[in-house]
Amino acid sequence: MKSESKKQSKKRIIKGRVVNSNVDKTIKVEIETYKTHPLYHKRYKFTQSYQVHDPKNQFKKGDLVEFEEGRPFSKTKRFKVIYPRKKK
Repeated sequence: MKSESKKQSKKRIIKGRVVNSNVDKTIKVEIETYKTHPLYHKRYKFTQSYQVHDPKNQFKKGDLVEFEEGRPFSKTKRFKVIYPRKKK
């Protein structure tokens, strides 16, 4: 008797705001976090941006988006949009 176990993916899910959506099937998303300086212990804002694959071209500038890691889509795109599910 073999034990069948499904592997759950440990992909990162990130939330951010769309900054640019001019390119076809690609959006640029920025994440704002706060870091603490190691010596002065002052908090400062740290912004990181990601190129995200959006095959439906659904999201526009200013929208909040959830996205996850995936296979490489291009030289700079490594993330894919998670579309919200429709309520029944």
